[in-house]
Amino acid sequence: MLEDNKKNWDSKLKYALCADRVTIKKSIENSPFKLVYGTEVVFPIQPTLLLEKSLQEKQDEEEDMGKRIIDLA
Repeated sequence: MLEDNKKNWDSKLKYALCADRVTIKKSIENSPFKLVYGTEVVFPIQPTLLLEKSLQEKQDEEEDMGKRIIDLA
C-alpha cells in the first residue's frame, strides 16, 4: 500500500483499520465488527468502485509528482 510514497501513511490508515475490523480473527472466530454490532459488515459500494477510486488516486499522485518535478526545473 505504501510502496511508492511512505510519507502519506496517514491517508492510508483508515483503509487498514477498516480491513482489520472486518477481518475474521482465528482466535475468536469472528470479526471485531461482528462482536460489537452482532452482524456481518455490509459494504454500501461495490469493490470495483473502490478499486477504481484507488487507481484514480494513484494517477493523481503521479501527476502531482510530475508537476512538482517540472516546477523545480
